[in-house]
Amino acid sequence: VLKDPAINRLTLNEFANRKGYSRNFLYDYLIPMSGAVWSTPPDLMLEFPIFTLIRFFYEHGFLGLSTQRPWLTVDGGAKNYVAKITAPFRDKINLKQKVTRVTRVGNQMEVKTISGQTALYDRVILACHADESYAMLSSPSEKQTALLTAFTYQPNPVLVHTDPGVMPRTVGAWASWNVRLDAGANGGLISSTHYWMNSLQNVSTKTNYFVSLNSAHLVQSNRILRRIDYAHPLFNIAAITAQEQLHDLNLEGKREKVYFCGSYFKYGFHEDALSSAITLADQILQEG
Repeated sequence: VLKDPAINRLTLNEFANRKGYSRNFLYDYLIPMSGAVWSTPPDLMLEFPIFTLIRFFYEHGFLGLSTQRPWLTVDGGAKNYVAKITAPFRDKINLKQKVTRVTRVGNQMEVKTISGQTALYDRVILACHADESYAMLSSPSEKQTALLTAFTYQPNPVLVHTDPGVMPRTVGAWASWNVRLDAGANGGLISSTHYWMNSLQNVSTKTNYFVSLNSAHLVQSNRILRRIDYAHPLFNIAAITAQEQLHDLNLEGKREKVYFCGSYFKYGFHEDALSSAITLADQILQEG
């Protein structure tokens, strides 16, 4: 399928119709599986580019019964590798100083934070979501406007909790990632995703901990440990088309004095943000 150029600009819904897939296959497997991966509700998942979806499934071993990749985690959590990476410049990190504006001043870039502080830099890298990057630019170029505005994001409220009621009734059916589909008031589907952290990261042998997306209506309030608001990229044909030109966006960075990297450069995940950062770092080092 990935060698067929005819699917390059098809959505999941268009591809399913072309192949004659059943509604059960689409709504009981493909949409929940994909929606859990990209934290995307069912109706928006229908607009997802099928080429990107199948390529991701193939690369991550989702297409076979025995092709799944082993799940690896960092002992002690992600904070450990963050601490190691940032150790050489920890004293230069400004926390809780949200950047509100990035402005060209002569041959430099002025960065302004929420507290009103400003500083001048030779070059700026915006390592965040595409919409956040665009909002910071005081005078975006035509290319920056065209490409960065092609990406939209889905707000996903997250609960860290200990309520097993969100999981399948049969404990033997519990998985690391679990998708629950409930009937909505208008006849549509309400999708929620539940991560079983004991299975994912061995967080405890005594208490079951869960991380649930879009599930405030399902979790007992006395079981909630923390509430977090996240946003995940929504991929559609326009976003994937823009994605193909993001490298060109950074090629003008030397002239514009601003560069970009983030998870939206590929599939929308942590490792994609990392790979885009490494690629950009190599480019800037070569520029001198």
